[in-house]
Amino acid sequence: MFNKTVHNHDRYVSQTTSITEKRAPTDESIKLLKEMEAHAFDKLLGNFEVKNNVISGNVIFFKNVFDLSTQYVIKFKLNNQELSVDGVMQDYEHIVNNRDEIIRLFLNETSRLIASVLLEANAFEVSKNLLER
Repeated sequence: MFNKTVHNHDRYVSQTTSITEKRAPTDESIKLLKEMEAHAFDKLLGNFEVKNNVISGNVIFFKNVFDLSTQYVIKFKLNNQELSVDGVMQDYEHIVNNRDEIIRLFLNETSRLIASVLLEANAFEVSKNLLER
């Protein structure tokens, strides 16, 4: 690459120095790295076992005119297990007239039940595996 020569009156010294050029990553190499990371992530996700969790169900409302409340029953089937949630909303609460709040209430109620069922099943599997050891 570059030659550096030093002259001294008494003697002649010659020295060769090699300079290496280190470059920052280019846009193309960064793009290639990101593609490789995405491919590795997709391959990792492909190794996960996904089980079929199917939910199907209905919601029933009925007004009770005697105590001014709205009763509801949510009945659904999760992995061939029939589950239900029921409750009462008072008509003087703001939730009865707000569709978004009713949907949020139903989602919370069903989520709690689904979580408790799945955690119970998972706890049973964990305890069974510990007893087998």
